[in-house]
Amino acid sequence: MIKAIFFAEFDTSKGPKLTFQHPEGFVSPEVWDAVYEYVITKPQLCDHVIGIVASPSYRIIGAPTAIIDQKYFRNAFAFNCGFVIEGGHEASPSSASRYTPTLLTLASQLRDLEKESEYLWKVETKRLLFTEALPQIREQLNATGECSVA
Repeated sequence: MIKAIFFAEFDTSKGPKLTFQHPEGFVSPEVWDAVYEYVITKPQLCDHVIGIVASPSYRIIGAPTAIIDQKYFRNAFAFNCGFVIEGGHEASPSSASRYTPTLLTLASQLRDLEKESEYLWKVETKRLLFTEALPQIREQLNATGECSVA
């Protein structure tokens, strides 16, 4: 079960930043400080699903993504839209594998959306997208195992 969904990005002035999450406050600042380097990663780990045991009861999984383009500060825009799922130390790493196709598809769709319209880079469109879409994605995936966002 997906306990929470999040969007994180590399902020050029603040570093790795947990931009949105649903439910709000699920990932505490202490947990974020312990895992952010695995959420917003080095380029070598981008486009792969990464899982981190975040507590005894849950793990964070995501597909770090980077878009390389000169229009971005530092010539790249790094982000990750991921899930917080049940199962911490006791769960096997393969328990998260059922989310791999979904996370890779979500990362690909977000990358395309950004390349086509800079939707993730612009604050006003990013806020609209994630305050409406993140809860919808989580609820649909938990209810039916699939989702579509209009």
